[in-house]
Amino acid sequence: MNIQLNAFLNRIGDNFIQDWYNIRDIQTWMMEEIYRKRVQFPYFKKKTLFSWVSFNKNPKSKKNPSRFYNKKLDSLFRYFFLKMFSGLNEKQLILKGIEGHVRKESELFFEYEYMLSQDELSEFRNFKHKFNHPDHHYRIISYIFNLIIMVFGKLIKDLIKNDVQIHMLCAKIKEKESTGEKYLHFLIIVEKPDREFLNAYLHYLIFNFAEILPGIDRKLLKSLNRQKNHIYPIALKEYPKSLKKIPTVLYILQRKVHILKQIIPILDILNFVGSRVEDTKYHTTELVNDIIQEKICDDNENQKDLSKIFDFLNSTASLFSTFQSNNRANISRQYQLFFFYCQHFSLRGLKTIHENSHVFFPDKIAESLLKHKETLNQKGINFNTFSNFLRRGFSLPTDDALDIVFNKIFDKSINELNEAFFEVYLFSLNTKFDLLIEEIRQKNPNFNYSYEEIIHDIFIIIHNLISKIFIADKPEDVQQYFNDPLSRYTPKNIALRVLELRIFREIPLSDNNWVDYFTSRNKEQVKKTLKPYADIPDSYFFTPERLLKINMIYDRGNLESTNYLEEWIIEIIAKFYKFQINIDENLPNNYTNNELYESFFNEFSKGIMDTQIREKLEEITEFFVEIWENKE
Repeated sequence: MNIQLNAFLNRIGDNFIQDWYNIRDIQTWMMEEIYRKRVQFPYFKKKTLFSWVSFNKNPKSKKNPSRFYNKKLDSLFRYFFLKMFSGLNEKQLILKGIEGHVRKESELFFEYEYMLSQDELSEFRNFKHKFNHPDHHYRIISYIFNLIIMVFGKLIKDLIKNDVQIHMLCAKIKEKESTGEKYLHFLIIVEKPDREFLNAYLHYLIFNFAEILPGIDRKLLKSLNRQKNHIYPIALKEYPKSLKKIPTVLYILQRKVHILKQIIPILDILNFVGSRVEDTKYHTTELVNDIIQEKICDDNENQKDLSKIFDFLNSTASLFSTFQSNNRANISRQYQLFFFYCQHFSLRGLKTIHENSHVFFPDKIAESLLKHKETLNQKGINFNTFSNFLRRGFSLPTDDALDIVFNKIFDKSINELNEAFFEVYLFSLNTKFDLLIEEIRQKNPNFNYSYEEIIHDIFIIIHNLISKIFIADKPEDVQQYFNDPLSRYTPKNIALRVLELRIFREIPLSDNNWVDYFTSRNKEQVKKTLKPYADIPDSYFFTPERLLKINMIYDRGNLESTNYLEEWIIEIIAKFYKFQINIDENLPNNYTNNELYESFFNEFSKGIMDTQIREKLEEITEFFVEIWENKE
């Protein structure tokens, strides 16, 4: 038993088990814990300041803090790790490498592995069970390390008064092939925040957010529009620097893919770029083939295979972005998302799901159908009611009553269902990508590219697509390439699209979600801006939990224990069938619609005392009576 780690985790559990996802509150608590260390913290402070002052004695060094972090960050981090969180063992922390340009002020990347002992793994498992934490203990481990690095970065910044951010870029629990040991593979980035752009872009997003609010004051919109337009001069000013900035964005994403061994961080930027290529006079396939031939390889077969890999990523990125565009803060959009992906994968019926081109593993469909055979073949229960539910469910009022109904049918809230969908969808997608590479290697013995080399080549293609359609001496020079140069692709809009590529270094999230994501991340500022005119309810924003879950998709990847999409979608249908069976069992032979209504309502309203919610459940009950097609 690791007594110190056990005590640390228990203090977190006792204080935050009801507020686990509010990362800022936990960070504040951890800072207070450190300040109370009367020996260790003063020494850490002294050690940090001494290192910083010694470094700045050299006039050349003072102009380039990157040199300081390159030389001192690892030793400072190790001391902090050892003394401030003594439940973890600094000797198990392995620095794998440091990357970045030390001679000029730029981003630095510190790649680490932390070898997890059996005692430590047991403590995290016990913590999960003791506090009934919903996440896998692997997620809890990466979350704790993320908190430790956040606090370390905040302390360093406060002590040396240097405007640099130190944070965990990504992390994944892995296993050593030779020994079976588990370890956390993670990447720390040291970077200067892009404050001018991010602050101006937030105002741009606040206008877009306010514009759709019901009854918003027109004077306020005019004021917000003036603030919104501040982004365009910044975009035009920054446009000439784009050739230097874009490679860093792409490299950050590439390193995430390398650490996670998953393609998730590629998808949204690929769709962002690919959809803009579709808006030009160019053909994507021709451009990609030219790039592969000119920039990557000479072998014809390898060129075809790389093109095949890119086509797979491009098509799946488009579908993923379509799903993501409905993954919004508003609860009604969450229900739309559910009905949309269920329709996409299963609307035509159980017998045709395996024919869907986006079903990667039809054999998993067959296995899952066999597993749920008894439920799905129940006499008197058919697919039509589920099909009607999907087709007409968009009309249901999205309130607390519908949440009750979804929990009754699927044993999960709508947010939990959608989070699970993205996990299983991306797991199947990543697995299919890995298999595609293996298939290519088997058919083409000369295709000896490593996973990292393939990912690097994909980013070469993305970079060259960006350069081809967006980059010139000035935006007017590329305006001619676009199909709508007078409206969507004016010079200022082209400059803004190029500037927006920097968003992907913050989070590689679909641009359709930027308004909801960044206004939610800056909720208090948004509310303060709009408060004189409107009191914005929290339902317009992602909760801290949902923000964290979005980040986890891109920064932590999938767990190996994740189900396949193909298994999960059949389980969703089977749960709906079980619900129908339960209703049917409570009905007499030759039942009337009134008796059907009573059966539904009794199921939905069980344990519900609130009269308003019961009234809303009556409306939903009427809907289910209308879509019911199991009556013989």
